[in-house]
Amino acid sequence: MQDTTSLWFLCKQEASLLNIVDQACALFSPSEVSLLEWTDDLEAFILKGYGKSINYRMGVPLLEDVVQFMEQAIKAEEEKHAPGSYEKARLRFAHAETVVPFSCLLGLFLDGSEF
Repeated sequence: MQDTTSLWFLCKQEASLLNIVDQACALFSPSEVSLLEWTDDLEAFILKGYGKSINYRMGVPLLEDVVQFMEQAIKAEEEKHAPGSYEKARLRFAHAETVVPFSCLLGLFLDGSEF
């Protein structure tokens, strides 16, 4: 198992950094690659997705910022502020460690399931 994990890691590094797929990656069949990619996705989902509250808490600051901005924009619209006197858009930058939990807070990717 440890050898498989190491070779899979090497395959991903060679493929992503050097565009080499005929060395370590050649040790895996296409169906094995699909399964290994699936397990990587599952591991990321468990680590960053729905489940433990730490995942949600990481996305809360980003959600609070979005809600605050939306409330300010709605208030400015209702109070008929002059165009250009308030923000109409805001760029946000975040890491996957906050974007994935943020998408969970929004209920994205629930696929009709309820938690």
